[in-house]
Amino acid sequence: MSESVDYFRKIVSGVGAFRITVSKGEGMFKLSQEQEPDIRDRVRDAFARRECGRHRETAELMSELP
Repeated sequence: MSESVDYFRKIVSGVGAFRITVSKGEGMFKLSQEQEPDIRDRVRDAFARRECGRHRETAELMSELP
């Protein structure tokens, strides 16, 4: 990190601090919806074969997509 000290000294004058109050949070999940159908199918099938329950549950969710 000592190599970066000069760089940080150059940019520190342009760095500002601020605070925000989070009033709401939203989540989303992606299940390869933007991919071609054959790619989605391969991802879903690979997840379905995994031992991890979360992967299999994800595969089930993917099966419910149009």
